[in-house]
Amino acid sequence: SIPCADCPPGTSWNGDECVVCSGGVPVMWVCACCLFFLGLTIAFYVISPKIAGTATPLEAMGMVLGITACFCQSIAIVGLATVTWPEAFRTIAGPSQVLLLDLDGFAFACFVRVPPSLRYIGTTLLFPAGILWLLFCFLM
Repeated sequence: SIPCADCPPGTSWNGDECVVCSGGVPVMWVCACCLFFLGLTIAFYVISPKIAGTATPLEAMGMVLGITACFCQSIAIVGLATVTWPEAFRTIAGPSQVLLLDLDGFAFACFVRVPPSLRYIGTTLLFPAGILWLLFCFLM
């Protein structure tokens, strides 16, 4: 096992070992970043609340999606526990790691070739970047 998943250049940590980066990973990450900011923009303009006594169906759907996201984050946190989980739970908990901003499991090191400490700093800055993007959308 490699401490802190510091793999050689051209490889990324998949949870068990370093694997060779495939050619499509950078394209996938560029698309994911574009979809992230596009999704934030759409969510901002669709869910911008207008104060009312009752919730519209769109607002109710926004609340349901918010509760679902919190539930998925809880599953991802439980999935981090170092116990042997049944295969069905691992299938659900594995992809939900992205909700915890655990991007190294998705070959993030193949897209950004920097040391693990800088990748961690970049990951922690994702949330403030999203907030700044929403502020930008608000000011436009």
